Amino acid sequence: MEDRSFQKSIRDFLRIHRIITALSSTKNPEDIYSIILCSLISPQGLNFTRSFLFTYDEKFDVFTGNMMLGPSTSKEAKELLSELKNEETTLDSIIKNNNLEENHEVEVWDLCLSALKMSALWISIAQKIGAQNPLSESIRRLSFSGKPKTKGENFFHEICASQRALIIDKDKNQPVIPPSIAEIIAHHFVALPISSKNRPYAVVLLDRKFSRKSVTQKDLASLQWFLAQASLAVENAVLYQNLQFAYRDIKELDVLKSNFLSTVSHELRTPLTTIHGFVELLMEERAGEITDNQKQILLRVAKNARHLINLVNDIIEVAEINVHGKTDLMVEPVDPYPIMLRAVERVKERRTEKNIRFDIQPGKKSPFIMAEKISLERIFYHILDNAVKFSPHNGKVSVSFLKKNGELQIAISDEGIGIDQENLARIFDFFFQVDGNLNRSYEGLGLGLTITRFLLVATGGKILAETTPGKGSTFVVVYPVTGKSDFYAE
Repeated sequence: MEDRSFQKSIRDFLRIHRIITALSSTKNPEDIYSIILCSLISPQGLNFTRSFLFTYDEKFDVFTGNMMLGPSTSKEAKELLSELKNEETTLDSIIKNNNLEENHEVEVWDLCLSALKMSALWISIAQKIGAQNPLSESIRRLSFSGKPKTKGENFFHEICASQRALIIDKDKNQPVIPPSIAEIIAHHFVALPISSKNRPYAVVLLDRKFSRKSVTQKDLASLQWFLAQASLAVENAVLYQNLQFAYRDIKELDVLKSNFLSTVSHELRTPLTTIHGFVELLMEERAGEITDNQKQILLRVAKNARHLINLVNDIIEVAEINVHGKTDLMVEPVDPYPIMLRAVERVKERRTEKNIRFDIQPGKKSPFIMAEKISLERIFYHILDNAVKFSPHNGKVSVSFLKKNGELQIAISDEGIGIDQENLARIFDFFFQVDGNLNRSYEGLGLGLTITRFLLVATGGKILAETTPGKGSTFVVVYPVTGKSDFYAE
């Protein structure tokens, strides 16, 4: 007697393990629905005869017929039961799991393998039988709104409101059963609402129409456990699917944003370049003499036109890099010192306005590095421009070159406002500004470091950032040396 009870416990354990592993084996909601339907009618599952699935459309508040799994006649019931048993017996023999109950030795790996193969088998059977079942076609034509117009149409919403498995007797007619459902379902059947705390996902109806076994309270207890597992599996799958859709939409939106920025920026660059060109002609007095006051005004126009052109160029570059990447950059041995001097010259205007002093050490005998000249100048320019922009008046920007472990570390330090640790990880993000207010003290779009990072990655370099709020920041550009020069000891 005890041995028989133990055997039953083993069978119950294996059944529960099979179902739980099968439900967690996929993140596709449709496959989970197939597993739910098949595990309900499988002899190695909950052993019902038929299962009907109605899925919920939250947008329109409608339950729609999705699939039916099971026989339409007694003959089909015998054939389906035989097919299920043959398939599952074959599966048992393949994984050599027939002696588990006899030896009482259950290996975790064998159990997982058995359950995973069972889930694949159940999905296959559901797709093969459920998709071609004539009754499934009639089920798919049924839909039931949350705003009922006829008696019984609110049946599925009432089932979901109960949030538990229900045994329903057609004689009692509570809740009211739609006639189209009453025609095909057995006299006694069970309704399972698959739902989360926030919303319903589906309702499954199941019966034992062509079986001598009836639906009992013991079945209800097993189904209540199954309902919790199935609801959790569907909820996780839907959340995962929504996350995938959201990620895809974000990627598409990102491409659209980059294309939009690139198009608009190209349209802006042409008139801005024209304005800047004509202003320079006026300043050179090619269109006639101008007064000193007029020249000062034109100087301001030219300065702001150059600033706008630089901003537009940055937007175009970031948009193109973001969409197409930087694949046309060819690295070669480069002397970084003269490139650094050219970048320093480019920030001369901003530097002069704030009386910023530059200290470049040692520099002239720096080793060659593997880089790309134009990209390297842009990298230096953006870091120097930030250093000057965030430095106080009469401040200092230091540049140092240090060869170490086969790499050249080019450090650019300022005495500016610094960056707190919370924002340090985000400084290379698109359009990120530590101070994002419209009335912020520092101009710019927050693209300089983004471009710098892209160019470094594309040319085999890297960047390190060290900063102390209120004391300044140091950005270290690192490139491998070529071995052509060896002026500094390791």
